[in-house]
Amino acid sequence: MGQLEDQTPRFGSIVFAVRPDASRKIWLNLYPALTPELTRAMLSRLEAVPPCQVFGGTFVAAINVTIGNSRDLAFEPMPREWRDAMETSGIVEVTELVDFLWPPVAAPDTSLERTRGK
Repeated sequence: MGQLEDQTPRFGSIVFAVRPDASRKIWLNLYPALTPELTRAMLSRLEAVPPCQVFGGTFVAAINVTIGNSRDLAFEPMPREWRDAMETSGIVEVTELVDFLWPPVAAPDTSLERTRGK
C-alpha cells in the first residue's frame, strides 16, 4: 500500500458487511481521510481477505482503528456515505441501509433471479 508520506495520525473505523453468498463491502471511515489513491489501495488489500462464513442474512460490523499513534477517538462512527443515505432515504435500520447502499444481486440461475425476470 505504500507508506503515508505526510505521517498524519489517523483514527476512525473500518466498516464491513458480508452476505451468505460470500460477497462483501467495505467502507473506510478515517479522519483525516486518506487520499483517493491510498483509499483504493487499502480497500483492495482489505477486499483480498477471505470473508467469514455467514448464514441467514447480512452480517455488518465495524473495527475501530488508529494509524500513526493517534490518540484522538472523538469521531463519528458512521461513514459519511451512510449518513447521507439515511438523510435521503429515511432508512435507519443498519441492514436495510446496507442493502440500500449495496443492493443484493441474485446468483445466476436461482429462483430469485428467475422471479425478477418476470
